[in-house]
Amino acid sequence: MASSTILSRKMIKFLSLTPPSLRHHNLSFMDCINLPQYSPFAFFYPKPENYNKNQISQILENSLSKVLSSYYGRIKDNNTYVDCDDTGIE
Repeated sequence: MASSTILSRKMIKFLSLTPPSLRHHNLSFMDCINLPQYSPFAFFYPKPENYNKNQISQILENSLSKVLSSYYGRIKDNNTYVDCDDTGIE
């Protein structure tokens, strides 16, 4: 098994805030009765030759910041709704 080392930590904030109308998503009955599933996949790609590590890191941070408001939220209140609270991720 390969090992990894954390070199640094950084809080990634959303590029745009979640509109109030999309902040609270009630879960359906099927969402509530399904067990949480974790998909342990990691995808590795070759390093682009034209970029250094700092540039690649910045590109990944910017991309993540752009998609967070569409796909990120925390399940709250005994698994009954998703709260998109714009706190970001580490």
